Amino acid sequence: MTVAGILNTNTHSIDRVLNAGLPVMLIFWRPSTPMPPTQQQALDELAHSYAGRALLARVNAEEEPALAHRFRVTATPIFLLVRSGKVEIALASDEARSHVADWLAHFVDGKPQPTVAARPANKPAGDGKPLTLTDASFQQVINQSLPVLVDFWAAWCGPCRMVAPSVEKLAQEFAGRAVVGKLNVDENQATAQRYQVMSIPTLIIFKNGQPVDQIVGAQSYQALQQRLSQFA
Repeated sequence: MTVAGILNTNTHSIDRVLNAGLPVMLIFWRPSTPMPPTQQQALDELAHSYAGRALLARVNAEEEPALAHRFRVTATPIFLLVRSGKVEIALASDEARSHVADWLAHFVDGKPQPTVAARPANKPAGDGKPLTLTDASFQQVINQSLPVLVDFWAAWCGPCRMVAPSVEKLAQEFAGRAVVGKLNVDENQATAQRYQVMSIPTLIIFKNGQPVDQIVGAQSYQALQQRLSQFA
């Protein structure tokens, strides 16, 4: 794939970008925290100079919460250097992003590693917490290629509070392999009714937008882990 410019990618196109056979720099941003014009210009120039050797792809984290969760992004802007679908380097600080050309040369061309610090591959770009789902965002989240575990819960539900730590732990353990989300049934009744959630907690696993497994009641972490592992 040869692209002379920055791609705009989303839940539906991200896997095509990552599987194009080239190193990828994912640029997560939000309209509420735009990048300085000088940095945007530098990225445009890099996209043209690396055409055919690397892809630069932009993700609006406000419009694509599922992708932000998948890559464990909580703060923007952040630049993720990805190879074979795996994040190897995260440029999260202002200082690291100001040396993006040097980091890209290191990542793509094997040039010496810049001395300015970047986040290593084994430290996630975010806190690994479950994604908060709503009626408005639900369909977009479950339609992605990764399996999605949704915890249907309510604030007044004692068993929901019992299972909550397990759901948090699943979000951390399965980061990059599955999406874990929580939907408050009192605040999002349309989705709860759509999937006939009559008792909580109910946890439903979705694959390609369709429910493939359902767990009703508070279960142990090991039980939830085993069920999700069948799809992730």
